[in-house]
Amino acid sequence: MKHRLPFLYFLLVLGGLLLGSAPEARASHLLGGDMTYVSLGNNQYRVK
Repeated sequence: MKHRLPFLYFLLVLGGLLLGSAPEARASHLLGGDMTYVSLGNNQYRVK
């Protein structure tokens, strides 16, 4: 197990560098979107 630790650290650092060097990231969800809800009673809610 001791011989595998340097290799695992290398893979972790390499993965971090590859992910951190991405020039652009995109997401399909709304940034800072609002979500509200209203209690209808009987443990039911209306989500807007």
